[in-house]
Amino acid sequence: MHTILTDAAKLIHRNFEFQYVSIAMKDPTDEKFRYVVALGLIPSAEAAYKEIRYSHADLFDESVFPSTKVSTYTHFYMSEDAPYKPGEEKSYNRPSQLSVERANPDDMLEGDYIDVFMQGYLREVTGYFELAGTRSEKLPSKVTIRWMELIASLLSAIEVHKGGWKS
Repeated sequence: MHTILTDAAKLIHRNFEFQYVSIAMKDPTDEKFRYVVALGLIPSAEAAYKEIRYSHADLFDESVFPSTKVSTYTHFYMSEDAPYKPGEEKSYNRPSQLSVERANPDDMLEGDYIDVFMQGYLREVTGYFELAGTRSEKLPSKVTIRWMELIASLLSAIEVHKGGWKS
């Protein structure tokens, strides 16, 4: 399953406009979400990502991670809302740019990211893609978001069939 997740991240990174693609999955041993794949990050940011652990409650805590719900499967986190815990700034490639102001409503800034959630057949969240840094520095299109949701749905089906991401 790890190979499938890595290949999916590579597919997204190469064929869509995202510079940074990470995939987090729920670990069945402690029910915490861990980043298992990270592409496009500098080594120190990737190492910081791999240390992060979130419970389901942490992940959906709007007081810590304020977001805009784009759809049932997708949330958009805006840099202006500082959607990260103290100390997580080191998980960004350019943490010094986290305070840059948005010049245009369709700009995508360093601190912006999109989470696309994978759900099991009982609609429980089993993992998510974290997507950031478009090459155009603009928000992705609606079509791109729909493609991400389709890929997430397909991976969810594979995960259920295979019995979890650790297998």
